[in-house]
Amino acid sequence: MRILIQKTKGTTFLIFIFLLLNLHVSAALRVAVQSGDWTDPTTWQDGTIPAMGDDVVIPAGITVSHTGTLNNNNFFSLEVSGKLSVTENITFNQWDAVSLTVKSGGVVDIG
Repeated sequence: MRILIQKTKGTTFLIFIFLLLNLHVSAALRVAVQSGDWTDPTTWQDGTIPAMGDDVVIPAGITVSHTGTLNNNNFFSLEVSGKLSVTENITFNQWDAVSLTVKSGGVVDIG
């Protein structure tokens, strides 16, 4: 019985790790192709608004605005070479491995 419990715990842990890795593997790259609002599909390549798990890029020369709080339900990683303007906050859940990278010349404006 004791061995069965250890296998179950290990299996559960491995399934959890697999699901966590699978979430990011299935992430899409979302690139802003014109200045506009985060929630406007025309701002994004392929017309798809970024969602949880996506890798987001805001290139130089492009400004993306977001009204309210931007959090990691909106992306997995965020790279800003242009400008990101958020009216309230950018928050990260401490349990998620999200990243925000501001490249040289990039601007993040909060408030």
